[in-house]
Amino acid sequence: MFYDDVSVFYNNSQNDKPWIHSLIKNKRIKDKAVNLLSNGALPDNEYGHELYACPKCNRLTNRFYFKLVSSKEEYEPDYRCYKCKTKLLKVELQTNKKRDFAKIVFKNNSDKKWNCPKCGCEKLVYDNCVTNWD
Repeated sequence: MFYDDVSVFYNNSQNDKPWIHSLIKNKRIKDKAVNLLSNGALPDNEYGHELYACPKCNRLTNRFYFKLVSSKEEYEPDYRCYKCKTKLLKVELQTNKKRDFAKIVFKNNSDKKWNCPKCGCEKLVYDNCVTNWD
């Protein structure tokens, strides 16, 4: 899901806190983003919730992706796995509806394969229009 308004990074009308406070749970990442925004960094056009996977223990999670650009740096969050603390990587689903399954593919790393942390299978099964792993 991508937002159509950069106000997601600035004030909302309810409590005058940037929306980013509710979109990012990690204090280190949130503080860095707020600091950059306060110093003139601007969000890139591509931001929203993304699917991430841990390359070590294969846990899947949803995190808010964004990129902030200033004259001095570009910043993207480096989320960590809650279980093993490995840096999470963005992934995407490759679907095959004829066979009622999908595969997880690591973006920018075609050699890495995802397997379910419980059963070891590399496929996600569609179940009543909801994608489940296992």
